Amino acid sequence: MKAHQQTTIVGLLAAAGTVASLVAQTNPREQIRVHYDRAQSALSQDQPDAAAKEFRAILRLDPKNAAAYANLGMIAFKQRRYAEAAEGFGAALKLNPSLWDAQAFLGLSHARLGRSQEAKTLLEQSLRHIQNHSLRTEIAMELIRIAQETNTLDSAVDALREMQRSNSNDSEVLYLAYRVYSDLAAQAVSSLSKSAPGSARLHQVLAHAALSFDDVPGAIAEYREALEIAPHLPGIHYELGRALLQFSQDESVLQEAQQQFEAELTANPNDANSEYGLTQVHSFRSNAKLAAEHCERALALRPEFVDAHIALGKALSSLGRTDEAFLHFREAARLEPDNDIAHYHLAQAYRRAGRMEEGAREYAIFKKLRESRTPAHPAYRLPGQKPTRLDEPDPQDRQ
Repeated sequence: MKAHQQTTIVGLLAAAGTVASLVAQTNPREQIRVHYDRAQSALSQDQPDAAAKEFRAILRLDPKNAAAYANLGMIAFKQRRYAEAAEGFGAALKLNPSLWDAQAFLGLSHARLGRSQEAKTLLEQSLRHIQNHSLRTEIAMELIRIAQETNTLDSAVDALREMQRSNSNDSEVLYLAYRVYSDLAAQAVSSLSKSAPGSARLHQVLAHAALSFDDVPGAIAEYREALEIAPHLPGIHYELGRALLQFSQDESVLQEAQQQFEAELTANPNDANSEYGLTQVHSFRSNAKLAAEHCERALALRPEFVDAHIALGKALSSLGRTDEAFLHFREAARLEPDNDIAHYHLAQAYRRAGRMEEGAREYAIFKKLRESRTPAHPAYRLPGQKPTRLDEPDPQDRQ
């Protein structure tokens, strides 16, 4: 009896399996699920052709399955069959226009096929909707390439700003920024040289280029040419003064630099950079009193001027006003936490006050920042925007 019951149970299970199989065969939704699972398994085993076969089987069951078309497009895209990929993504979007990833890859497919205008429209529309960072970066890179080809770099700026909203410190985004803005700068210089070949502004640009290659004498010559043409050009006196300080700290050069900074302040009394330039002039002359006065004026004009806080702290220290100096070093470190010079001088200020533990902590921050800092090539300096820091810790001064 027991054996008979077991045979009957086995028979019932077999019958149940047969019924389930029949249900699966007659239920399109269940069949689609089976094909989808098989496709995913094939993709996980790097068998794209087998996966494509399963997605095509899904379309025979459901010709309006947008996901199946999109997956076929992706398989073709990865195999570099871009015309076929475009067909798949296009079919998916006709059925479901909100598939933004499919639209992005349709744009990339058009770009690979040389259809730049179609690609540009699709990529610009999809960029703000894409969440995947690597895909967003690929879209932005493609838009920049198209902008370069079509001489429409302004549109590349829009793509870059969209990326910067969510990934401003990402290395890929920073590289994109470098690409876009350097190309725009090159385009502007080319246009300037054609439209105004003898202009003061062109000489100013050539001075910037000379500085980028550490050709300080060449930069000084170009700035002087610009001054000959346009003596009242905004910013030119300041930039020449900075270049002179980079060239030499001999007294004759310091006198000329001082004249340039003072000329800039005559034209623009609110120029904090020129006040800071005069601070440097008097610092080189070891005149801490005058250096402090100009630093205070610079900070009155721009309270968050980090380099001026550091320079004022140094000048006040030389004048024996150590408590005031400490406040400026601390403020500089607060305003710019990754400024190694600020932490160095703050460490020294703590030590002078006998606060050795805090001094050791700040010196450790300085060392960590200094060791991790990779000096940028001078080509990436922007002359005239921020003063060159002439403020390095004394190599003999070690904790």
